Amino acid sequence: MKDDKTFELLTQMYAEFSKRFDAIDRRFDEHDRRFDEHNQRFEGIEGKLTKGLITQEKMSKDIKRIVEVQQNHMEQNERQHRKMMDKLNEKTTLLEGAIKHIAKRTINL
Repeated sequence: MKDDKTFELLTQMYAEFSKRFDAIDRRFDEHDRRFDEHNQRFEGIEGKLTKGLITQEKMSKDIKRIVEVQQNHMEQNERQHRKMMDKLNEKTTLLEGAIKHIAKRTINL
């Protein structure tokens, strides 16, 4: 009889432990599922971040190119402006000389 009670007690304990372990397994399964969901979300975010960084790098290169082109245009404009000013100064000097010459001739008449 004592053996029967011991066996019965062990059977009950085994059943309770099995229920608790099953509950623990279900909780672990739920946590695993949630971790998988979070992992998928992080992978999606990581993909978007990577695309954003690639876009940012491309934009940075484009901006550098634009700045270089703008600087080249500015330097070219400055050179052209200096040439125009030099020609204008030459013409002004020539006109001043011509006007002085004509003025002297007119005064001498």
